[in-house]
Amino acid sequence: MAEGARQTTCHVSVDHRSDKCTLTVFRKLWHIPTIIIIHRHLSTTQVTLEGPGTEVKEFVTVDTKGYMCTDFKGLHLKDGLYQISVTGINNVKMKTETKMGNFTLLTKPPFKHDGRTLSLSWNPSDGSVTVSWDSLFYSKYQLQYEVSAGTVQGGSDIIQWQETRENQLVFSFDKEVIGPAGKDVFVSVRAISPSGLYETANAQILLTY
Repeated sequence: MAEGARQTTCHVSVDHRSDKCTLTVFRKLWHIPTIIIIHRHLSTTQVTLEGPGTEVKEFVTVDTKGYMCTDFKGLHLKDGLYQISVTGINNVKMKTETKMGNFTLLTKPPFKHDGRTLSLSWNPSDGSVTVSWDSLFYSKYQLQYEVSAGTVQGGSDIIQWQETRENQLVFSFDKEVIGPAGKDVFVSVRAISPSGLYETANAQILLTY
């Protein structure tokens, strides 16, 4: 098996019980990609999966209830962008408009640079904490970030899973709970790839007046 490839099963479901056409693809690595196409009076559906070094097709007969599914089994998929297309075919071989969607398969989490850390700064005048992680994480694909902060290590009683695609986030802290000795705040930033794999960075800051 080539490096970065993995054996998997791609599950495709097709619904023919309405006049409209819609398409849904789940991009998470552990959520099997799913396509939905909706159209009346179809007898067969052509399903195609294309990606790096991969092109497979299935022709599936529509059942009497207008709902069917198919599995592409034993696939050895490499990291990269994949496209699933679905075309409906009726009894006289006329085809519907092809519906397409894509998902990104990644088998490794984002890269975290050694020697770089989260940057935390505290503004006592307005009670705000700024968290920055510019150049801390790297991926060829766009990353999404989840930021949590709490008053204990691993806690999230200040913010929990705040989502952003930026490299910075500002949150407010209730200044009244900061005593004479100050208050420790623990921050965690999770960088998440399109496949749902992630890398985490943690930092701590003492808030004082």
